[in-house]
Amino acid sequence: MDLGLAFDDDDLQNFKKKIDDISALPYHVKIVQPEWFESAFDVQGLHGWTEIETEQVPHAYKMSGDFHYYKQNYRKASEQYQNALDLLPENNVSVRQDLIESLSRCYMYIGQTEESLHLARNLVHDLSKEDEAHQRQSLILLSSVCAKAGLWAEFVNCLEKLCCLQPYYAQFWSQLGDAYANLLNEIQMRHDDADDPTPLDCQIRQLTCYTRAKLLHKSVNGTASSLVRLRNMNLIRELEKKIACAPFPEREKTLAVEFIQQEFENQATNIKESNSEVLEICIPVHESTDDESKLSQSQLFYQRFCTWFTKDKVG
Repeated sequence: MDLGLAFDDDDLQNFKKKIDDISALPYHVKIVQPEWFESAFDVQGLHGWTEIETEQVPHAYKMSGDFHYYKQNYRKASEQYQNALDLLPENNVSVRQDLIESLSRCYMYIGQTEESLHLARNLVHDLSKEDEAHQRQSLILLSSVCAKAGLWAEFVNCLEKLCCLQPYYAQFWSQLGDAYANLLNEIQMRHDDADDPTPLDCQIRQLTCYTRAKLLHKSVNGTASSLVRLRNMNLIRELEKKIACAPFPEREKTLAVEFIQQEFENQATNIKESNSEVLEICIPVHESTDDESKLSQSQLFYQRFCTWFTKDKVG
């Protein structure tokens, strides 16, 4: 039975006529020219906006800043980011964070190190009570600025916090191992600063970081794609060279491997046993004892990740 549902040529032609009539469309599409925000600044100025709403001006400045940042015109980008910050409402937290980070990086690239550090440190402080993603992003920013400025102690501090936030992310551990190496070189040049960690302390932490990064790369190779597996193997070879240069006997290097592997196994067991709870995989959160409250972040980090060396000496 023919239901009369087939299309005729006339149906298609009538539809084309309707499309040609723009007024028949449900809305009018606004066509924006490439780099429209640049021409708008040149022609309109800040007080003569007609093409966009006033509340969109900060976002136009941000787009201009992003455009110049991409072109590596960091000084102009910094000006546009600052203009956007001056006009953006305080309650727009996410965009303000993005602007401050971008502005800090611009200052870093044009050599305004103090301004870059000031912004990055304030961002870390302001986001210290926010969720893990916000904390991580601010610490990554500050660590990159500290590395650029050669502030190795603060660089180490940032990476220790990052490793506590994500203790199973190999790249942070590899970077931290290199950071300890730079800090050790700095300490050996100064000789007389009582606040510096000892060379042995740096070497223990460095070996811990490289060993941990190596085992983490190995742990994902079984399920990784061939491309990721090839990259990991290259990274593992580089880490093995660094571990081989560590001034420790093989027995202590083996102990470090066994200690970290045991932690991984315990963590895997805890995950299997937990169906709904979110596990704490960093420095355990509990009510501090009097002794623990006196420990610095660096000391707590050592207790959490580096006690394989202490156990070796006690045993």
